[in-house]
Amino acid sequence: MGDYTASAIASICFGKAEPVVDGNVYRVLARVFGIATPIDSTEGKKVFRSLAAELIAKEHPGDHNQAVMELGATVCTPKNPRCGDCPLARKCIAKAEGRIAELPVKAGKTKTRTRHFNYLLIETKDGIYLRKRTGKDIWQGLWELPMAETGKALGLNQRPAIADSTAANSSVDPPGRPTSIQQGGDS
Repeated sequence: MGDYTASAIASICFGKAEPVVDGNVYRVLARVFGIATPIDSTEGKKVFRSLAAELIAKEHPGDHNQAVMELGATVCTPKNPRCGDCPLARKCIAKAEGRIAELPVKAGKTKTRTRHFNYLLIETKDGIYLRKRTGKDIWQGLWELPMAETGKALGLNQRPAIADSTAANSSVDPPGRPTSIQQGGDS
């Protein structure tokens, strides 16, 4: 589970003052406070998370987080924001300075590539086999079904070979039913 999900659950379900920072929150905070620090930089992530933590309503943090996310999703939108409907318009630095279209700032375009993840469902009498992702790849630290990444989509006749080779490197028997999920985007 990542920071976003953990913070959302903690604040909405358990009333913990944990700020949720997603694209909508970045946009609202960048515009209202006139912050030009790139949101996709390490410094930017720290700046925005710190500001969100400072602003969060301690008594109703879940409501606060949902309100800011909703404001960014419905009013302070990436294109054609509805500033006339915004309850923060009088305090908005980007509006006052005519910088709405400039904020938030991104340092660089995210590189994308197509990846082919072939997941295996391995069931035992005790449950389903999972593994924790390691390294500095996508979804680092999260749990997943065992998988083999291939350079191209596999046909149905190629999937049993993946299941057999994965099972050979695992202490779990028998090999499960392979399924393929294509994941595109950040890596």
